[in-house]
Amino acid sequence: MAASLRAIREAALDGRMHNIFTRRTQLESLQKTLLDEADAIQDAIRADTGYAAPEAAMEYLLTLNTLKEYHQTLNIDRALQDEYAIARGEDATSRRDPVGIVYIVPTSYTVFYSVLVAVAGALTAGNCIVIELPNSLQALPVLIKKLLASSLDRSTIAFVPTPATDEDLGPQHMRLHQDDHLPGKVVAVVDRTANINHAAEALVSARFSFGGRSPYAPDLVFVNEYIKESFLMALVQASVSFPLSASTIHEDEGRPEKDQEEREGLRVLSSLGRGEIVEADRLDPKALPDTLTGGPLLVHTVRSLDHAIDLSNLVGNLRGAYVFAHEKSAKYLTQFINADVSFVNHIPVEVLGKGFTFKRH
Repeated sequence: MAASLRAIREAALDGRMHNIFTRRTQLESLQKTLLDEADAIQDAIRADTGYAAPEAAMEYLLTLNTLKEYHQTLNIDRALQDEYAIARGEDATSRRDPVGIVYIVPTSYTVFYSVLVAVAGALTAGNCIVIELPNSLQALPVLIKKLLASSLDRSTIAFVPTPATDEDLGPQHMRLHQDDHLPGKVVAVVDRTANINHAAEALVSARFSFGGRSPYAPDLVFVNEYIKESFLMALVQASVSFPLSASTIHEDEGRPEKDQEEREGLRVLSSLGRGEIVEADRLDPKALPDTLTGGPLLVHTVRSLDHAIDLSNLVGNLRGAYVFAHEKSAKYLTQFINADVSFVNHIPVEVLGKGFTFKRH
C-alpha cells in the first residue's frame, strides 16, 4: 500500500494544496460536480439507507451548504495580508500550516455528508486526503469515489479498502475516525407550559427520521403529569401522520402484540407509522442501555421541573437535551440538566442529519 500512496505523500511534502487559489479551484470543482449529479446522489442515498426523499434531499443540501461555508472562508485578500504580515513588520499570529495528509475513516451514518464534508474541510485547510472505503456493493461508496476522483486533483486524494499504516501515510498525517456509536443518551423534557402539539411533532420527527439512527434522536421523554394524556394523544397522532419510508423502524415486528404490551413496566401506545411509542410506568434511568439508537420513543411521567432534572441527570452521560417549555422554565431546566448541548422549543434538523458531536469544555 505504501507504493500506491506515494503520489499523495509527495503532494503533501511539496505543499501542493497550500496555495489558496488551488484550494478554491478544487472546492469549486467539487461543488459543480455535486450540483450536476444531484439526482444520482439522492437516489444513491435512498438506495443505501431507505430514507424518504425529503431525508435524502436534506443530507444532500446540508452537504452543499457546508461546502459553501468552507469556500467562503477562503478569502484571497486576507490570505495575502497574512502571508506578507512579517514583511510589513507585523506578527503573523493567524498563520496556520496544514498537517499534510488527512486520513478519513467515515461513519456509516449519513456517510455521504460525513465523507464530503470531511474532504472539504481537509482541502480548505490545505491538506491531501486518503479515505478508507472498503470494497462494497452499495451505491454510495462507489459514487463517492467517482465524484471525488472526477472533481479533484488525483495526486491529492486516494482511496484504500483496508486500514493504512503510519508508514503508508508518512510522517505528516492525522487520522479522522468518525464515530459510529457515540456513548450516552438524549433526553427531552415537556413541561406543562409547552405547546403540546408542537413538542409531539418535533419529537416524533426527531426520533424516527433518518431511520431512527441519528446520534441525537431523543431516547427518553419526560412529560409533566398535568399534560400527560394530551401529550400522549398528540404523540400517537404525530406518529400515525408521519410519512413512511423503507427505513421505517419496527424492531418488534413478528412479536405478538400482547407480548409487547406485557413487557415489564412498559405500555406500547403506538406501533403504527415509523416506530413504537412506549410509556414507561416504572423506569430506572441508570439501567437504560448505553445507546437506544433505532429503538422506540420512551415516555415517562414527572411531577415537576426538579423531578425532570433529577431523572435526567440520573440517566448519566447525556449527549443532548431537548426542552419544551416557557422560556423561564426552559432556562431553569437547561441550567441544571447536565447535557453536552441543549435546545429549547425546537430540534434542529441540522443536528439530526449531520450527527456531529458536541463536547463540554
